[in-house]
Amino acid sequence: MQIRQITKQSIDQAIALYTEAFPKIERRPVAQWLDLWQTRNHFCIIEILSDDVFAGFISYWDFEDFIYIEHFATSKSLRGNGIGGKAIDTFKQSCQGKPVVLEVEMPTDDISKRRIAFYNKHGFTLSELPYMQPAYRPCDAPIELRIMSTDPVFTTKGFDKVTGTIHRHVYGVKVK
Repeated sequence: MQIRQITKQSIDQAIALYTEAFPKIERRPVAQWLDLWQTRNHFCIIEILSDDVFAGFISYWDFEDFIYIEHFATSKSLRGNGIGGKAIDTFKQSCQGKPVVLEVEMPTDDISKRRIAFYNKHGFTLSELPYMQPAYRPCDAPIELRIMSTDPVFTTKGFDKVTGTIHRHVYGVKVK
């Protein structure tokens, strides 16, 4: 398993997985996603490879103080065999000690609880502080989520700064 900056040869597979793995309310329009990838220096998409075959992707924002994972998905046919865990561990190592932050759904059902347990197993801690993810589209409502981080002290002490940075840069929401 390896990760690397996504190639033009793999982007179509990433788009297909992006639209399959995330409901419309949980992702930006594909054209906007691609535009960010091509025009924003601090927005990146890496591909996950297993035996040199596309196995998934991580899209993330590299901010001054932390890394924010916006989306992380592995191919449906490869889930459950450890690829995701290896990918997230490899990704964290590549961040060279910078805290890694992501959003997760509220722990209300088995799937969301398993997802949180997965991230816990790989060094993330769930914040209990309330957090609302702004909508990707004007017609959608914000979603109540939770923040997880590889450095809970950083996230707790700087919660407003972290969430303000995410809201401003990722979702385009002006913060007071």
